Amino acid sequence: MKAELKSDISSIWKIFHLAKQSYQYSYYLHKPDSEEETTEINRNHFLNFTRHTILRVLIIELCKLYNKDSNNQKFSVPKLLKKLKRYGHYSKLKFDQAKLVQWDLKLQSYESTINNINVLRDKLYAHTDRQKPDLEQYGFEFEELKVLLELTEDIIFQINSDLFDSHTDFRTEFDMCEMDIVKKLVELRENELHKFWKQFRNERNTNS
Repeated sequence: MKAELKSDISSIWKIFHLAKQSYQYSYYLHKPDSEEETTEINRNHFLNFTRHTILRVLIIELCKLYNKDSNNQKFSVPKLLKKLKRYGHYSKLKFDQAKLVQWDLKLQSYESTINNINVLRDKLYAHTDRQKPDLEQYGFEFEELKVLLELTEDIIFQINSDLFDSHTDFRTEFDMCEMDIVKKLVELRENELHKFWKQFRNERNTNS
């Protein structure tokens, strides 16, 4: 039974890992360090396309993580918690029921965010609507998505620690230094603009 649970957790961790990495990239591309970077991302087709594509992945993976109804999604946080309850599939493992109650209460408090994510997925991914994802349009912020990721992390950590006495590595391949490419593009554009105006002034002075 433990081997089966470990397999379930591994499947959920893979979904979580992709969601967390997508969040990290998506957060920067939507909320960079400066207005100049925002402008560069907006005007650069590749960066703009990448920003929206990664957000799509993030929303889809979060929907998988917190799905509790669909038979198409076997591995999710709510389904895992249900299996660990007193009369659930993994009840013989006697996981701490008090922790399950706390997590259920958190899930209830995040229900609005989870519903909004599902609405966003249905409108923008499952159907033919080609609008670009807009979190604010659906009433929530990136920070709310982070809360769901943190809850998943806590659940996986506690289960692995309590039932398997093992450590979980939650690091991703995200490297903030990679985002320096946007800063370099801003710098390059500013240098080119400076060269243009310098040449323009020189030509104007020559013709005077």
